[in-house]
Amino acid sequence: MALRIALDLRPRGPERWARAFGEALVAAAPEHAWLTDEWKTADVVLALGGGRPRFGPPAWTAVHDIRPSWTTAWITRQSDRLLAPSETVAHALRGYFRVPERRLVRLPPVLPGGFRRAQRAEVERFQQRHDLDGAWVVVLGEVPPGLSGQRLIRAAALPEGELRAALSGAVAAVDADPRAGNASAVLEAMACGAPAVVAPGSAGAEVIGSAGILVSPQDASGWAAALAFLAGNREERNRMAARALRAAAQFRAADAARRLLEALTEAARADRRAAGAG
Repeated sequence: MALRIALDLRPRGPERWARAFGEALVAAAPEHAWLTDEWKTADVVLALGGGRPRFGPPAWTAVHDIRPSWTTAWITRQSDRLLAPSETVAHALRGYFRVPERRLVRLPPVLPGGFRRAQRAEVERFQQRHDLDGAWVVVLGEVPPGLSGQRLIRAAALPEGELRAALSGAVAAVDADPRAGNASAVLEAMACGAPAVVAPGSAGAEVIGSAGILVSPQDASGWAAALAFLAGNREERNRMAARALRAAAQFRAADAARRLLEALTEAARADRRAAGAG
């Protein structure tokens, strides 16, 4: 059952996630017509980056930011389906926005393609460029409290190549936001061997397993203790890094693509059955 599917990759959410997911979809289903323009002629628009769906064909929109807001509420009303890249998002859509289960498509987490641990020489060049004479921590989202004595590097300020080097040489990658709805940044850190320290209830907490540490968002002493532990216990940090590398490799864009394609096919069949009955 061939469909005309428009990919809306406007950067409203995790851009590398959307790009990797879109590429996996096209590779997995070449029988469909994949559109990047002429979206008004599509059977469905996949708004992978999130943001407000355009008026026209039915929109299936990914939700990455679960903070209660007018924008997210509008998206939930205007979209035919909501794509949940984590249980954190699915729970928020059900609880905060009263989205029924039939309109939710749950997707397994996706590790954006191309992220791998940097070579030692790459890390050393990064360290020299940024004049880093000691350990550093990469901040993926919200800055945890109580880390005034740490050398913090914001992931959002780095180009992709430098981000790999920063993560590969970091003591840890941290995100204190319990409402982070997409785990792709945490998975990128894990793919580079960086132990992740994240808030419970976040999408990152769903994927780290024993390759990271959970700390309550407002527990300043807890964040400081977790980073001190990782900085002072090289062997345990290396064990966490090894577990992170193994775990990250399990989250493939192809798995999420397969799940979404199954949902699209089933929806198309249901629409045709309904049209035939009418």
